[in-house]
Amino acid sequence: MEGEHIAEVVTRIVFQLALVLVAAKLAGEVFERYLHITPVLGELATGILIGPYALGGMLLVGFGPVFPIPEHALANPVSAIPLELYVIAQIASIVLLFSAGLETDLRQFLRYSGPALVVAIGGVALPFALGASATVALGVTPALRTIPVSMYVAGCRELTMTPVPSSSSARSKVNMTCASLL
Repeated sequence: MEGEHIAEVVTRIVFQLALVLVAAKLAGEVFERYLHITPVLGELATGILIGPYALGGMLLVGFGPVFPIPEHALANPVSAIPLELYVIAQIASIVLLFSAGLETDLRQFLRYSGPALVVAIGGVALPFALGASATVALGVTPALRTIPVSMYVAGCRELTMTPVPSSSSARSKVNMTCASLL
């Protein structure tokens, strides 16, 4: 993108963002209405399908590939997504977590925080040991994305105010904190 004019960069990012949002929303609706499963699975499948290594890498007439794969992406596949789109996705994750926090019932959260803490601590030790072993063996780093996805699924099912997501949210937040500290 170094030699591109700013208008071309902005046009490409807006097109990519629009394509991602529209395709994910359509797939989510299809999965929920016709397949009767959570829409997040349709959104994830669409992301894989239109990503840079599948249909997003194909040439569109007059536009080129939707997600062109830069040369340095072979060494780091995550860098195939443009930095601008990645930043927008990170901001969206923060907004999602903030909105999940606003919907959290503090009394219910505190009610389930004790058992959630026990489960979270137990749920960190074994996965950490296995993850550290896999990281050393495979040379990859697992991503910590459990909170946004689980809260999004609970929100899709209108379950954010029920005991299970409250407990799960508490456990996930403790897991994320422990994993970040380790």
